[in-house]
Amino acid sequence: MVNPCVIFGPGDWDESSLTIFRAVDRGLKFYAPGANAFVDVRDISKRILFLMEQNTVGERFLIVGENLSFQRMTTAIAKRMGKKAPNIAVPEWLMGFAWRLAAVFSFITRKPTALTKDATKSAFSTTSYSTAKMDAVYPHDYITLEECIDNVVRYRDFQREQKRDNSVIQ
Repeated sequence: MVNPCVIFGPGDWDESSLTIFRAVDRGLKFYAPGANAFVDVRDISKRILFLMEQNTVGERFLIVGENLSFQRMTTAIAKRMGKKAPNIAVPEWLMGFAWRLAAVFSFITRKPTALTKDATKSAFSTTSYSTAKMDAVYPHDYITLEECIDNVVRYRDFQREQKRDNSVIQ
């Protein structure tokens, strides 16, 4: 069994962990003071395939690319997209108010929100994970945060280009 941390990879910026890319793209000014672990989806795939080939049974492996602060992560995303990095640490009371307000809007519109009580709690927690067990059996480097972010943004740019090309054809 593998347990990846927060996963980044090409996909829909309106879903899951990629919503942070959309927020930064739209001009996110605030960052949360917490930290977590992040990993590129390609690193997860490589390690899962390796473990399957080894016929590993009854074991659990954490798959962690890098432990880092939300400030560093959002700054790296902003830099890659040519946007201004979030530079204001959001106070916990404001996030508490914001997730409650988001819950009300979600109830009224019947649309899910990424800003939840649990997400807020996580944003103010500093969580760090070890890759020692996985590294002992598969001692290969992980994709860097910058390379991972570049891959996510290039895919979004490719999608936009395809939509533009399709609209010109029609």
